[in-house]
Amino acid sequence: MTPVSAGMALAQKLNQTGNVVVAFIGDGTLGEGTLYETLNIISKWDFPMMIVLENNLYAQSTSQTLTLAGDICARAEAFGIDSYHGNTANPTSLQELMGKAVAKIRSESRPAFFRIDTSRLMAHSKGDDDRPKDELARYWANDPIMRFTEQFPVEAAALKQAAEDKINHAVELATPAPFAENGVDEELDLSAPVWHKTTIDGKERVVTRIYQALKQHMSEDKRGFILGEDIEGPYGGAFKVTKDLSLTFPGRVRNTPISEAAIVGIGNGLALVGMHPVCEIMFGDFMTLAADQIINHASKIQVDV
Repeated sequence: MTPVSAGMALAQKLNQTGNVVVAFIGDGTLGEGTLYETLNIISKWDFPMMIVLENNLYAQSTSQTLTLAGDICARAEAFGIDSYHGNTANPTSLQELMGKAVAKIRSESRPAFFRIDTSRLMAHSKGDDDRPKDELARYWANDPIMRFTEQFPVEAAALKQAAEDKINHAVELATPAPFAENGVDEELDLSAPVWHKTTIDGKERVVTRIYQALKQHMSEDKRGFILGEDIEGPYGGAFKVTKDLSLTFPGRVRNTPISEAAIVGIGNGLALVGMHPVCEIMFGDFMTLAADQIINHASKIQVDV
């Protein structure tokens, strides 16, 4: 999801909202190449974005000692991104440091990376916890909620009771309520799009029509944004589909690194906040590298624009 979050951050920058986008990941995500595609772009383009890494030392059931090489914060710093390091065992100092980091992102429109060391008290899922019992005992003993309960038992009991009352009230409301209807909203129009037949003169190139469509799109819709590989002028793409569009619409047609997953993921994020992006992937066989963003994100996200 990091490139999707990056697309949302880009939209905040383009629209000058002053907002900061925050993406939460686990330390297991450090093995995903898409994360590094995203770190590169958000630093190069100065996105107002923070990536928060919850570092609990395990990727599901696999210890970090078996999978992680090098220093965690150094990975973000290698892309010129400010990194911060906090711990849930010290919530007050963690909150103060987080506040400083967010303020700097907002004032400078630069990304940040925040590593938060924490402990996973329970299994990742139901039956995959093979960690040593003495290790879990240390985690429970150092948990801030447990420590608060021991130091302030009366206040902790009151908070617990308030939480239980809220949950019980929600159950009371939900129990007599009818079950939600499964299926598609009847008001949602799922009819096939209307295709307008066109003809192309035998001497006219298809890429010329694509270029004309993109130019019209960018002219008529200020939310239009094109990103892709080698698309800025004077080169204008491998097939010249975008030839002079970066000159005609400065700042709205952008060259990207060769990072297909990040390109499409950023497009997803832009669309989520109302932009109308076009992502160009140079060759068709490169699309497989963006398949995750298409199959697991674009195809499953419904937005009203």
